[in-house]
Amino acid sequence: MREKRSGYYVQHNLGKMSLCIDARHPEGATILRELVKKVDVLVENLRRGRSHALGFGYPEVSNLNPPIVMCSVSTFGQTDACDGPWL
Repeated sequence: MREKRSGYYVQHNLGKMSLCIDARHPEGATILRELVKKVDVLVENLRRGRSHALGFGYPEVSNLNPPIVMCSVSTFGQTDACDGPWL
């Protein structure tokens, strides 16, 4: 154990960094746009259509960084067929 973390955790998370940004606020959106220009992959887990509504759908993101790969990992899918009573 290292700092109350298992060796497995430390091994798989060594060197990772994270950041929490609220894209609903202008300052957060500005920071996110600048970061999008510099990354290879963007992973988002918002409900269907939310990233687009915030101005960070694939068309907007790829305009900022054409070779970017964007991955959407929403819990309930990306189509109307996946809509359920809790959405």
